[in-house]
Amino acid sequence: MTRSTYDRSVRALMQTFADGLAVGETFAASDVLTWFQARYPRVGRRTVRAMLESATANAPARASYPEVKPGTAYDLFWRGDFGRYRRFDPARDPPPVYWGDPATLAAEPASAANVSTEDGAPTLQGALFAMPERPLRDWLADHLDAIEPGLRLEGEASQGRAAGVEYPTATGPIDILAGDPGGGYIVIEVKRGPAGDSAVGQILRYMNWIEAERAHGAPVRGILIAGAVGHGVKIACRNTNVRLLVLDLALALRAA
Repeated sequence: MTRSTYDRSVRALMQTFADGLAVGETFAASDVLTWFQARYPRVGRRTVRAMLESATANAPARASYPEVKPGTAYDLFWRGDFGRYRRFDPARDPPPVYWGDPATLAAEPASAANVSTEDGAPTLQGALFAMPERPLRDWLADHLDAIEPGLRLEGEASQGRAAGVEYPTATGPIDILAGDPGGGYIVIEVKRGPAGDSAVGQILRYMNWIEAERAHGAPVRGILIAGAVGHGVKIACRNTNVRLLVLDLALALRAA
């Protein structure tokens, strides 16, 4: 159970928020943060975000939370399009993601590339899931050769962002937009946790936008990098121009 500085757990406080929603009402993550800030200001924003993720039945990262199991009252919300949430409806929604869900966590190491700094070092996948995505994205943008040799960042630097990082589109910012030696465009999306169907839809949407608005006939392909890639995502990408890579967090020790 997630503790709080109040007399109830953060999960119980999130349940109170959920109970106050009207039938069919949708909300954004910012609405949850505002609600907690007004009523329980000592609960940190990061804690609230983590609880929202663990309480969202279709969040792929739930597969890495040991406390999220059937019958533990974590199935509160469902995340829909455009980042909007609503109450989870077991009568009409697909089954929730739970801890250790093989359909979400299953990945084939033989077909996945390891993005790490020390070959053969032990991986710390649980720690990877807990890391913010931005440092991972920025490291990858600075080390594109770790993804594919010859890649370069595309676009102009603006508003403190490096060229090609958080590349703006009409459908949302692309994590990394790169170009290859053949003149093609590569849309790169980074997920610190397991990639789900929403990640596939997201990268395909960005690829279609680049093809229509920027590529001018040049080839466009995608690279989805995630902490884990399930069997369903592999099937979804089978007939697309999307390459799947799995992130491994490596730990190495050396003499001081």
